[in-house]
Amino acid sequence: MFDNIKKGLYFSKMQLLLKKGVEDGNIVPFDDEFYEKLSYTYIKCLPVSIHMKYLKHILRPGKCYDRSLYIFFCFPNAVLVHGDNKDLELKYGKEKAGHGWIEMDGYCYDPTLLLRFKKETFYEIYKPYNVSKTTTEEYKNCCDYNKQVYEDIVNILN
Repeated sequence: MFDNIKKGLYFSKMQLLLKKGVEDGNIVPFDDEFYEKLSYTYIKCLPVSIHMKYLKHILRPGKCYDRSLYIFFCFPNAVLVHGDNKDLELKYGKEKAGHGWIEMDGYCYDPTLLLRFKKETFYEIYKPYNVSKTTTEEYKNCCDYNKQVYEDIVNILN
C-alpha cells in the first residue's frame, strides 16, 4: 500500500516539475534549427532528422539508445549518456529502468520525448542514477570498429 502511495506522490511531483519546466522555458520541443542540424547526418540511408521526427511512432519502445546514438553522431561536442531513470523504475521495474539521452551545452536532449531540458531540470525530474557518459573521443577510442563507424557516418557528406 505504501509503495503505491510513494509512486503516486512521485508521479504527481514529476508532473508538477514538468509543467513548471515548460512554463519556465526549461523544457522545449526540438526546434527546426535542431532538426536542420540532424538532417546532415545519415543512418540507414535516411537523415537522422527523419528518424527522430517521423519514424519514432512506428518503432517499438526501448529505442532510446539507438536514437541517442544517432543524435550523438550529429554533434561533435555531444555527450552520449546512459542511465537508469526513477520514473522508468517505478513504472516497469529496476531491470527496465534504462534510458539513453544526449547532453550538450548545458542541456539534455531526450530522443524519446523529443524535448530539450535544461540539465538541472532533467536531473531533478527523472532522478537518473547509474549514469555513464561517453564523449566523441572516448567513443572513437573504445575500439577500431566504433572509430570506423563514427568516421563513416560523420564523413558521409564531407
